[in-house]
Amino acid sequence: MAVPRDAKNIDAAYQFINFLLDPKTMAEINSFSYFPSTVSASKDF
Repeated sequence: MAVPRDAKNIDAAYQFINFLLDPKTMAEINSFSYFPSTVSASKDF
């Protein structure tokens, strides 16, 4: 993931990235997409 240099709301972009990297969130995403995750702690959910 990347945040463009000229992003209008950088804080919101980082909050969204942190949301996606949360293990529980990533576990929910993986249950629908069936793609492997780089968040290894998501396997606990």
